Amino acid sequence: MCGVDRRIGGYVYRASSGNRGVDWFCYIKNAGTGVLTLAPAAGNIDGTSSKSFNPNDSCVLISDGTNLITLGFGQSVASSFNFVTISLAGASGNVILAGAQLNRISYKFTGALAGNTVIVVPASIQQYWIDNETTGAFTLTISAGGAGRRSLCLRPTVRFCTVTASTSSTRSRAAA
Repeated sequence: MCGVDRRIGGYVYRASSGNRGVDWFCYIKNAGTGVLTLAPAAGNIDGTSSKSFNPNDSCVLISDGTNLITLGFGQSVASSFNFVTISLAGASGNVILAGAQLNRISYKFTGALAGNTVIVVPASIQQYWIDNETTGAFTLTISAGGAGRRSLCLRPTVRFCTVTASTSSTRSRAAA
């Protein structure tokens, strides 16, 4: 039995080992609201005794004759690129990105700065496309987690952020 349709809270499916040869495969999707746990009766799944599927997780389940392997495990991504415009009018000092400003790829900063301003991004690996459209005689810099190396943000540029640093890959035009 491979087709499992459980639209209720937590459920454990004990995958039968009968007739599961090298060419056996099946599609799994948790369309419910709770965790679906697959536990093979024999062998492992991705090297462990069970695998948990959160709501909307899916994969192709493949047998090597003994163990099960997942292919494409997780959720489909609706969009991997998004954009936000943030006004920095009157800003100076540290500006920490938070809430709806997080997990974007492209940022456009606008407004007249009141002093040198540091945009603090999370200390995680991320790519940032930055369009600095701020005005005033002050600098705008990017800092990963508020510590480590800071990068001067001139006009449109792409930043690659590691856990401890933010580095520039290109500058498409000089600072105004």
